[in-house]
Amino acid sequence: MKRVYKEGEATLKTYNVAANQGSKTYTCSCNMFDQDGLLCPHILKVFTTLDVQHIPQKYLLHRWSEEATLKVPQHLSGPEPVFGVPVTNKLRYNAMCRKMTQLAADACVGPEEYMVGSEGIDQLREKVKATTRALISWQNDPKMQLGVKSRWREG
Repeated sequence: MKRVYKEGEATLKTYNVAANQGSKTYTCSCNMFDQDGLLCPHILKVFTTLDVQHIPQKYLLHRWSEEATLKVPQHLSGPEPVFGVPVTNKLRYNAMCRKMTQLAADACVGPEEYMVGSEGIDQLREKVKATTRALISWQNDPKMQLGVKSRWREG
């Protein structure tokens, strides 16, 4: 039973769990497993009551497995482009996402790897910011702009 509150009043809602230990099949009227792929607390309570020692394999969906959460999707783990620096923001963004996704998968396997990856990302962000500041400074320097314009005229 579950206590449900509606505008200041409490009502009890009953959920029915059907258990077939022979076929290791468990269903609940709340339909949480059917909707979300997660075992509901009602079935877990029945597991405890019936002393079920192992969750049946059919209730351990691949999408919740460690392998599924660590594996980089195929469309993100393909080979890097061999043409150099991508020419548009979107292509550069996609290439960086591919690399960062692989880094995240490598760095999440343990606390030490996470710390190395996290610190490395922080350092890279600082380098990118410094490069951006330098480019803005260069673009705002009239001497540099004249030099660039004169080179264009000479070519």
